[in-house]
Amino acid sequence: MILLMILFTLHYLICLALFILMKLRRLHHSYVNLFIAVFIPIFGLIFMLAKKSSDIRSDRTAFDIDLEVKPDDDEKILNASSDLKFEDADDEEDSSKPEAAEDATRSSGGDTMMDVISDIKKSIVISDDSAAGNVVPLSEALAINDTKTKRALIIDLLYSNPTDFVQQLFYAKSNGDTEVVHYAATALTEIQKDFDLKLNDLLNKKALYPDDHKLDLDYMNLLEKYIASGLLSGERLKSNLRKFSDLIAGELMKDNVKGRWSLINKKANADLQLQDLKALYEDIDYMTKRWPEREGIYIYLLHWAILKKNRTLINDIISQIKKKVEYIPEELRDLMDFWDEKAC
Repeated sequence: MILLMILFTLHYLICLALFILMKLRRLHHSYVNLFIAVFIPIFGLIFMLAKKSSDIRSDRTAFDIDLEVKPDDDEKILNASSDLKFEDADDEEDSSKPEAAEDATRSSGGDTMMDVISDIKKSIVISDDSAAGNVVPLSEALAINDTKTKRALIIDLLYSNPTDFVQQLFYAKSNGDTEVVHYAATALTEIQKDFDLKLNDLLNKKALYPDDHKLDLDYMNLLEKYIASGLLSGERLKSNLRKFSDLIAGELMKDNVKGRWSLINKKANADLQLQDLKALYEDIDYMTKRWPEREGIYIYLLHWAILKKNRTLINDIISQIKKKVEYIPEELRDLMDFWDEKAC
């Protein structure tokens, strides 16, 4: 009985010591495992020891990474590099490497590259406790001169929700670190591919079920997110803006449409980006007939006059606004202040 009491006392003293070490960050282990160990004398500690031993074997640090890539994919993914390592020596590579990394990303198969990133992600050990006190904006984190931190951050971002960080990923593409550029470019390619696949899937469903209005709305909403993501540019952006504008036009022709004001604003914004004067004027006319009291109409009317490059028309519209509108929204006021000749 006395021996049993001694064993129990020793067990709880060890548990207390482990808890103190974990709080002091001298020992990295799950508090859940410690909780189990407390209530399962002796065997609980054995379980913790076995778990820690297993973690040490499976979780290598970033410095130990030496990934083997299949010969077929090697040239595509890593530009004829047979292994990928996180070493400080990478910082001294030639300045032409970021461009080479981007080219490799464009030509590589997305799934294979994400598999590589998945392996790297598993090999990077970041303490949650230590990271909690060091939260900084991604742009600032990428600006610091710490290769390991930058790479760990960008890979962690890839697995959080990269769609929410498109602009930050574009910023990361201009970073001086070759690997950071490579992963950011890969992530952007994957996000864009995901949008394209989802849109094609919805198009196929719409072809099968042409009368399903929900599919129309889903497609329109996804297209709106794609445009707003910042991934599109040039002719691809124009094409999708035109498609988005046409979809809204079709929706507005229906009876009992919910959120009609919101829809016509989205269409007007798309037509404004396209600099389509005729379509934008039709949007303004639509708004004026239905909501003549809305001040927001004047924003589009003034933009329309600016696109026409008609100074007299711009001045007339600004004069009308000053006479008719009691409360001028901030966006409209800023636009007026910029173009008002009398204010100059």
